[in-house]
Amino acid sequence: DRITDHRINYSRGNLPGALNGDIDDMIEKLHSRELELLSNEAG
Repeated sequence: DRITDHRINYSRGNLPGALNGDIDDMIEKLHSRELELLSNEAG
């Protein structure tokens, strides 16, 4: 079992855990990517 976010090129196992709300790792990766994009926009 696997869940993937193709926007940030991140995959992880434990699909049942993700469905139960254990997605802190994905949120952290998304947040890091957002900060990276904002930093690039600022120059």
